[in-house]
Amino acid sequence: MSHPVPPPRSEHGPQSADTHGADHAPHSAHPAAGSAEAANEGGRTHAGHSLKAALIGAVAVTAVLLAFIWPSITTTTKHLPVLVVGTSAQEQKVAAEAEHADAGFDVRHVSSRREAEDALKHRDAYAAFVFSKDSEDLEVLTASAASPVATQLAARSVQGLAQKTQMGFAAQQQKGAQEAAKLGAQAAGAQGAAKTLAGVLEQMSGQLPPGSPQLAAMQEQAEEAGAKAEAAGKKAAAAKSSLQGASAPKITVTDVAPLDAADPRGSNLALAGMPLTMGGMIGGIIVSFLLRGTRSRLLGVAAYGALAGLAIVLVMHTWFHVLQGDFLLEWAASALSLGATAALISGLQALLGQPGIGLGAVITMFVGNPISSMQTPKEFLPAPWGEIGQHFVPGATGTLLRDLSYFPQAPMAESWWVLVAWLAAGTAFSLLAAGRGRRSGRRQEGDSARR
Repeated sequence: MSHPVPPPRSEHGPQSADTHGADHAPHSAHPAAGSAEAANEGGRTHAGHSLKAALIGAVAVTAVLLAFIWPSITTTTKHLPVLVVGTSAQEQKVAAEAEHADAGFDVRHVSSRREAEDALKHRDAYAAFVFSKDSEDLEVLTASAASPVATQLAARSVQGLAQKTQMGFAAQQQKGAQEAAKLGAQAAGAQGAAKTLAGVLEQMSGQLPPGSPQLAAMQEQAEEAGAKAEAAGKKAAAAKSSLQGASAPKITVTDVAPLDAADPRGSNLALAGMPLTMGGMIGGIIVSFLLRGTRSRLLGVAAYGALAGLAIVLVMHTWFHVLQGDFLLEWAASALSLGATAALISGLQALLGQPGIGLGAVITMFVGNPISSMQTPKEFLPAPWGEIGQHFVPGATGTLLRDLSYFPQAPMAESWWVLVAWLAAGTAFSLLAAGRGRRSGRRQEGDSARR
């Protein structure tokens, strides 16, 4: 008789199915937990990136604020070259008045008015005080086109000198009047005494014999009294005449380099540097994004500088009359300025990528522009930033356009060479980037050939 064969038992017994299900239960819950943890990590990452971006933005805004506010905060009236034609006492008078007026003059002595005028026209000084050799008259030479601020400081000192001169003249007149009155009284007394002696002599002449010693002594006394009375009268008359003929010292102001009537305060000329700075940056960004290839970019920079420079000079020279110099030279200066900035930005972009644009903007706008001394004399900035600012594109451009407009005798070679140097630097960056690209291409070709 056969018996049924039982089914084979599992190695784990009857609970193997349950156990198997229990073993897989945790695995089915694990993906959900991992997703939540990843979401938390992602949230923290996004928050960190947001905070980092906000911090960078805050630092950038602070840097921009400091770049533009720092020059005005640290600018003080000091070391302003001013000339004096006169004696050492007059030189000290100007220095004392400048110190009293807080004008910050650096007073220097020159020998003649011509020398002082030449110094102003060459921009070696901002004002000159020319004292007359024969009187107390004073002529003040200014150059308002060099700096309206410096001209205002000179005018403030002139007012102080004028007030003190008028006060001194009034005191001198009062003293002269007192002296004339005193001399007049002395003359009147001497004349009275002489008249009295003459009368006595006339009476005694009939009583004393001619040639007597008494009569001779009386005649001598009368003559001496008459001479004293005559001298006193002449002295009193001279004092009175001098008092009546005296006139107050004249103070005149001569502007050897005046601003044009279209820009009497020089504010438009001071602001001329901003469109050139911004224009150069715009040109560099346009060339960086729209043109490919070193040759195309360099040609684009040259064309942009020429066309944009022509447009700016047409507006500022022909239309608004802000620029007063030679049209072609102003065009060349504007084109060179725009081209230098555009070449710098496009060259840095080619060399460093997109950060190069930011670096070029920082160099031009946030470093060069605030210390360009377009609105105040460079001497007012903390040393040596005033001189350093003249070696950036905005400072060199502003000085060059001002000299071309109002100071054709001033030396301009340094400003021209500064702009040429920045243009050459930007071009060199582009060429360096092109050379690096060619070397990288040759290496890639060599790697492909070896494969």
